[in-house]
Amino acid sequence: MLKKDSLWIGLVIGLIIPGIFFVLVSFLSHKYVLDEHTQSFLYILGIGFNALIMRYDMNHGYSKTGVGILLVSFVFAFLFIYYKLRIAS
Repeated sequence: MLKKDSLWIGLVIGLIIPGIFFVLVSFLSHKYVLDEHTQSFLYILGIGFNALIMRYDMNHGYSKTGVGILLVSFVFAFLFIYYKLRIAS
């Protein structure tokens, strides 16, 4: 049984929120023409929502869950930067 304050729960939550935004950007780019700035904004917004959820968890005593969300957010942020730098070069 998983505890409420668990690193694994934080990792899953941290994957779900940006995943929703990734699916949203994919769906919108198939329906509409999105420029690169709009796509980047939506990706960063997904990481930002992770930060809000992490802050909520940390303030309510779920520090392990917050750390899990933070770890996934850093991975997504580094992947985003790598992607942007790779496109720029």
